[in-house]
Amino acid sequence: MKHRILIFFLIHFFCAYGYAQKAGKSIELSGDFHTGTLDGHTLKITTFDMYTRRGARHVLAQQEVAVISGKFSTTISIGGDLGYLNIVVPEKYDADNISYSTFLVEAGDSARLCLVDSTIKFKGRDSAKFTCQLELAKIAFQYPYTGVDSDSGFFDSIASYNEDILSRQLIFLGQYHNKFDKQYFNVLACSFRFKSYYTTVSSLNYPTVDEDSIRLKRRLNFLSKYFDEKTSVGQHHKECSYSYQFIDFLFAKEVFNWDNSAGNRAFSDLYRSIKHKYRGVIRDHLLVLSLNAKLSSSPNREGYIEKALEVVNDDVCRRILMEMNTTQKSGVVAYNFQLQDTSGNIVSLSDLRGNVVVLDFYFTGCTGCIALAKAMKPVLDSVKPFSNIKFVSINVDKTPAMFRAAVKSGLYTHSESINLYTNGKGMDNDLIRYYNIQSMPALIIVDKNGRLLSRNPPRPSTSDIQVTNRFIDLLRSSL
Repeated sequence: MKHRILIFFLIHFFCAYGYAQKAGKSIELSGDFHTGTLDGHTLKITTFDMYTRRGARHVLAQQEVAVISGKFSTTISIGGDLGYLNIVVPEKYDADNISYSTFLVEAGDSARLCLVDSTIKFKGRDSAKFTCQLELAKIAFQYPYTGVDSDSGFFDSIASYNEDILSRQLIFLGQYHNKFDKQYFNVLACSFRFKSYYTTVSSLNYPTVDEDSIRLKRRLNFLSKYFDEKTSVGQHHKECSYSYQFIDFLFAKEVFNWDNSAGNRAFSDLYRSIKHKYRGVIRDHLLVLSLNAKLSSSPNREGYIEKALEVVNDDVCRRILMEMNTTQKSGVVAYNFQLQDTSGNIVSLSDLRGNVVVLDFYFTGCTGCIALAKAMKPVLDSVKPFSNIKFVSINVDKTPAMFRAAVKSGLYTHSESINLYTNGKGMDNDLIRYYNIQSMPALIIVDKNGRLLSRNPPRPSTSDIQVTNRFIDLLRSSL
């Protein structure tokens, strides 16, 4: 009996110890560059415990690490056994596009960044994981599309092209089958598989300018069959539930079915379909994606977030929903931004206290933003008698020159607008991240007391005067 107790204790101890070895849920990164080469530079390191193409991204940890005497060293949390990592390095030394990559990483990973022929490379114990993903990404750009342009066979041609690239990627990845942990390898393979499938449906999900009814029917039939066929692939690989590329693909399928359903399209239909069709962590992530990407179609934003909190069990998804409920609920204190105007002066939200403030967000080339600017003209005319309504247009371009050119063009803002700029940080600006703005145009209204009036007001439209009037009524009722 004593021996059994001892054996049980030892098993429990070593299991606990083995878990503790991974319980830190972090990775180690260091840099060993030529002395003086990168001194004065700062590397921005970010980990995500949720990362999708459709904008539902949850930053777990973020560090800005200075290079001193050619070196740096840091440990950063990834939250769980697997996580996602982005490292922004100086562009001059980034021939491999490290800054534009999001790496799948495993708890306990360790890698070192070095300078090789003026290019930053990964070295060290787990460098193969990083190098492998960079090489897999390169394969996609090595083979230009040379398929048919005619309707006949075009859809199959696009799919075959992406399948061919995927085949090459999986052959390359096969070299690492015995080098990587089994779960890590399978999740990585699933991720690139569904990244390829997502690329195919993204290429075909929108009509061409000259698409007629016959081509439309062919395209929709092709996509419907393709979604069903590839979804079954993911259902036979349990590791796919850990892949956000698989989640992205499933969400694209749900939105496709929602977009092409008969009758009036309502967010409640999309929400209900996801809630009843899926289970577990996949359902939870899809619900968060739907709330993040498509809730603008519903006037009851806060109600749906609260409904989701009643059924979502995944810790990461619950944190995201609670943050949405905290930062985007009407009546909470609005984020006090500090942004530059066209003259370089800093303007903060607190400077505008006592006024109803309408924030709109745009970038150069955004056609929807141009359309919104046109639709805002009757709004401006309607509230012109009220001096305590201020319109603030916030540009997310990367350079001051682009910002000033956008203002000067008159396409995105108006003479009555206070024109501000996200200080070169673009979508990574704290204001953008605080409100989890993932697409443009976007509108936010802040009341006279500096509290959020609406994170998702009716969007004025030149084709729907009723929506525009609802927006005007909302502004007037807040005075």
